[in-house]
Amino acid sequence: MTAIPKIENEQSIRVLIVDDESSIREVLARILQHAGMRTNSALNGREALFHLLREPFDVVIVDLKMKEMDGFGFIAEAQKIRPWLGIVIFSGNINQAAKDRAKELGIRFALTKTAASSEVIHAVREESRLRQNTQDREIAIYLERIQAESDFLRQLTQSALESPNQRDDWQRICMHLGATLPSDCIGILIAHEDTPLLHYYLRNPVPEETIQAMEQEIRRHYLAIRGRDLPSKLEIEYDGCHLLDAEGSAPGSMCSIPILDGDVMLGSLTMASLKENAYSKPDIVFLYHAANQLAAMAAMFRRIQKIAVYDALTGLYNRGHFMEQLEYVRHISARHGIGIAVGTLDLDKFKAINDEHGHSA
Repeated sequence: MTAIPKIENEQSIRVLIVDDESSIREVLARILQHAGMRTNSALNGREALFHLLREPFDVVIVDLKMKEMDGFGFIAEAQKIRPWLGIVIFSGNINQAAKDRAKELGIRFALTKTAASSEVIHAVREESRLRQNTQDREIAIYLERIQAESDFLRQLTQSALESPNQRDDWQRICMHLGATLPSDCIGILIAHEDTPLLHYYLRNPVPEETIQAMEQEIRRHYLAIRGRDLPSKLEIEYDGCHLLDAEGSAPGSMCSIPILDGDVMLGSLTMASLKENAYSKPDIVFLYHAANQLAAMAAMFRRIQKIAVYDALTGLYNRGHFMEQLEYVRHISARHGIGIAVGTLDLDKFKAINDEHGHSA
């Protein structure tokens, strides 16, 4: 790439560079900065999404082949956060399928990594100019919606962080989001290292097919963002209304948003409605920012869950967790009319060992 003259009046163009190769990020940053633009960089898609939630950018330059989350996966999520965002693809191998996919997403510039500096600068300028003509009006609509709800949601999450009962607070948050957006069921995934927690809040009675479709969407979305499958075993909780015994159909509309802390995926927020086309672009933008508000609470909830479920000395499940699971199994057996059995095993000599050597031994 060859450098081009710096243009001072383009200082306001803000560019996010997304590439897992540090050398590419550094070269692009130097070229854009020399042209008078401001840059920031991310080494993967999740970190880039986190930046987009916290900083205003005019244009994103993104590689297509990255570890875990590819470029198109990132673009699909980035357009949820900022529909007005300018996007330039910058990849080592752009085939016809990639060009067709870029066209479907409304992306005009798909450059190879052999492109000259002037081509990169031209693409960024054009994207910035095009978006600037329309984004001011659109941004006002989105920001008004976000501001109207975010203040209340921030207060709600702050009170939740100080509350001793996290599950009740999840329910309050779900109730608020459900009242704000058209939804019949809300799912919050907390991605623990061992057994993730999936908390459903049913605003209205829904058929089992709705829950099954939501879990499939949650798993698909987790794979797209995280780059690996969600564990097959999930801890599932229900609040709100009951499941319908009658047969039904899958939701007409679903929307999943990741809960991120840097490049770490803490979980996801999924909304489902039995109606078709229930969620508008402003709804989805708001959901992304709502999920961002939940990140601190999700991180705290993971820590609290670990303390509450595991014995600090042995790392094994504790008695309290066993009793909770036993109660959960009892409810399931009663609902489906099946019996349960519990086996207990007493290990001899434990009391003597404790008495002689102490509990730490």
